[in-house]
Amino acid sequence: MQNQWVDLGRRLALGVQARPGDLVLVRDVAGSPELLLETVLALELRGAVALPYLMSAAKMEQMLAASDPALITAHGAGWTQLLQRIDRVLILGGAQPKLDHVPPEARAAFDALDTQWTAVEETRRLPYLVAAIPTAAQADRFNLLPEALLAHLMPALLAPVEELRAEIGRVLAVAGVAERLTIRTGEDHELRMIRRGRPWLADDGVIDADDQATGALVSNLPAASLYTTIVEESAEGSVALERVGSARGVVFQFRDGRIVAIEAETGANELAAFLDSHDGEPRRISHVGIGLNPYLRMPIGWTLVDEHVHGALFLALGENRYMGGANRSSLNIDFALGNATLRADGMTLVEQGQVTV
Repeated sequence: MQNQWVDLGRRLALGVQARPGDLVLVRDVAGSPELLLETVLALELRGAVALPYLMSAAKMEQMLAASDPALITAHGAGWTQLLQRIDRVLILGGAQPKLDHVPPEARAAFDALDTQWTAVEETRRLPYLVAAIPTAAQADRFNLLPEALLAHLMPALLAPVEELRAEIGRVLAVAGVAERLTIRTGEDHELRMIRRGRPWLADDGVIDADDQATGALVSNLPAASLYTTIVEESAEGSVALERVGSARGVVFQFRDGRIVAIEAETGANELAAFLDSHDGEPRRISHVGIGLNPYLRMPIGWTLVDEHVHGALFLALGENRYMGGANRSSLNIDFALGNATLRADGMTLVEQGQVTV
């Protein structure tokens, strides 16, 4: 295990492209001390300065439940100032805090800070790498044994960059000029969109200078995906999702680029309220994409991982200006689509979760 953490720490430092003298904020959401130490070391061996911030789900829950909202705001103001100096952000991802029992005033203060931090990061166009870290807590969340989650994720996390780039390039060579995209989910749902020259962006898990120039500032590990924004008003039709948060059996109906109706077996009203709690245009599509990691062949219920399964499709709602789009929103959320089909100008790129080119 120790050697795997060493290798992963080095891969994370490579992915965020830390340079000598850079100040890199390392947000440890996963709560893995071994990996945090190896990541800090890997960053410092590249000449960067690592700034660890421990923000596990348990810690965040305790802090928000016990703190005065005014103190939460003061704490956040200090971090907002610090973000003005940071060069890169690295997230060691894990379980998100459960905020159901947090006092409303504390939750509101935290949400306001989160929005403020996101705005600073986007305004400064900070490179931003988010990694899915296999921990015992995450394994329990997805009803897996820890060793099973480790075996599922580590090969994908450590996949050779050149191998990922080759697979992305192979699919891009076919998809590159397509203007009209159609996603089919199930037997009855078809979503039609237009690119109109919007660029395809590639995520190989390394945020290099070319990525920053094209607006591909956010990268993930596991990596390997190809994605694009669309003409925001062009989305027409419907898309089915197995689950969105606590909602099940969800169908989004789109007209003139916006979700105009939400159907669900359970949780439709709560989902609508969640979307409408965000400002801007949270009901418009941010981007759509294809997962292409050859070491991932099945979903586990973790969107950050599942959207990179080879042949998986994903759809995001909300903000996309940082990647060349025109939609403004405080929301930016991805959804993995199971066994979906993607056609580009009538040519099938993915058929029911299988890449066909």
